[in-house]
Order: sequence, then C-alpha cells, then structure tokens
Amino acid sequence: MREAVIVSTARTPLAKSHRGEFNATPGPQLAAFSVKAAVERSGIDPELIEDLVMGCGYPEGITGKNIGRQTALRAGLPLSVAGMVASRFCASGLQSVAIAGGPHRGRRRACDGRGRGGKHLGHPRRQPGRLSTPGCRSTSPTSTWP
Repeated sequence: MREAVIVSTARTPLAKSHRGEFNATPGPQLAAFSVKAAVERSGIDPELIEDLVMGCGYPEGITGKNIGRQTALRAGLPLSVAGMVASRFCASGLQSVAIAGGPHRGRRRACDGRGRGGKHLGHPRRQPGRLSTPGCRSTSPTSTWP
C-alpha cells in the first residue's frame, strides 16, 4: 500500500475582504497563486500530478463551476491534470485532504486544502451571471467551458 505524504504547502495571500488588495481577483486566479507556488516549492514535475483536489467553502458564481479544474489550468498545470472541488462549508479544506489521502492513494494529487479560501467574497454577489473567468479560456482554449 502506498502512503500519502504532504510534499509542499502554500497559502493564498491575505487581505481585507471586499476592500482588500485582491477584491477584484477571481477566485480561481487567487487559488492558482497558491497551487503554482506549492508545486514550484515541491520540486516535482507537474506532469506527474494526476489530480487537484480543492476545498471551497461555498462555491457559487465563478467558483461554482469546478474551481478545482479552473485553478489547475490557471496554475499552469498540464491539461491532463484533473480537478475537483470538495464543498463541506468550513470543513472543505479538511475534506480535500481526506480525499487526496483516501482510498486512491496511488494517484499523485495536488491538494489545495484551504477551506474558506476557495470562497472568493468579491465576485459572486457583484457578478451573478459570470460563471467562468476569461483567463481560463486564454490559458487553455482547447478545453470545453460552460
């Protein structure tokens, strides 16, 4: 049996909600900062990653359309990397760690267990019709988007 290990960590930048430095930054882009940093710090080849498991406390709006996949693409991970979101409100980060280390331990996963960090407070209320970010389309134009 293979063991799950944490090889790197990174956290999203901190700022004041609604009025802070990142209030105009879409949730997937903000999450991509931490995923990209964690992968770089780990020193592993991104081609070895098979899955990204992301915790998002309350996915809606931009973060509601599989923020795990959007984040993987925005972080520059290969198109072959799957992405998923675990939504258990305040326990989302813990749930994403449990999923990443769960029964499929043989898979190589990038886990963003930030919990509430995946819920970007600025966009869902202000832009309710916006479901994905233009940056994702430009990063991987051959992917299918809603």
